[in-house]
Amino acid sequence: MRYIKDSISLSSEHDYPLLRQVLRSGLVTHDQLFEFMQLGKYESSRPTFNWRVRRLTQYGLTVRHTVPSAGKAFVYSITPAGELELAGIGEQFVTTPAKPDRNDKELQVAHSLELNNIHLSLLRAGLLVRWVPEIQVRSRNLSMGLPNGKVYDAIVTVRVDNRDATFALEYERTAKSEGQYAEVRNKFEAEEDLDHFL
Repeated sequence: MRYIKDSISLSSEHDYPLLRQVLRSGLVTHDQLFEFMQLGKYESSRPTFNWRVRRLTQYGLTVRHTVPSAGKAFVYSITPAGELELAGIGEQFVTTPAKPDRNDKELQVAHSLELNNIHLSLLRAGLLVRWVPEIQVRSRNLSMGLPNGKVYDAIVTVRVDNRDATFALEYERTAKSEGQYAEVRNKFEAEEDLDHFL
């Protein structure tokens, strides 16, 4: 089959899961992305994965960043063109990941990468049932008419001793005051249960 010059044909088995993970992570390192693809059984060959990521970046569906806090690791985020590709196959997020300004980028990268590490740790341990990322929490809040609803870093369901437990994950890199933690807890308790995220 011939393709229009400068166009790309995407694989539903490999390309779309990779784009979806970049969208949901917000920011993700090359190694983290490969591990997500391995654990999800979307990719097992590192050279093929490397080619796939280069290709998606070359065609403008993802963008590669170099960020000092990430060391030598490349960090990826999705582009508007990548978001449109996912929307075209039914990805139903109302909002896209927040784009940090230059001053906040280092903090946002560190925060996102550490959340990815938590997500990957739960996957490796075989405990994770479901991970609803921040972008999906924000989108659901808006679609349900809750524009000021609490936007958690993730809503997580884990299975321990054959029982599922669902909780809101709010990851902090720095300590808050007791009053700030109380405010977060009060917002959580004031909202409906987490079932509408699942």
